[in-house]
Amino acid sequence: MAGHASRTRTSPEANQVVFRDRLRLAKDGAAVFDLGDSQIWFDLGSSFPAGIDSGWVEIRVEADKVALHPHLL
Repeated sequence: MAGHASRTRTSPEANQVVFRDRLRLAKDGAAVFDLGDSQIWFDLGSSFPAGIDSGWVEIRVEADKVALHPHLL
């Protein structure tokens, strides 16, 4: 992913996985986090603050709570 600003790292101090990149809001109310050539979609339980669309965000998750599951499109 040369030239792309996405960063993923594990923080040993807090035992967290940290994702940093832009967050876009979809028309259906979901949020799309662009991570390199991939996308992570979030269903939102509440609305984001005004002006967050296409803004840079940081998402932190406890490392032991992260799992990957295959999904067919």
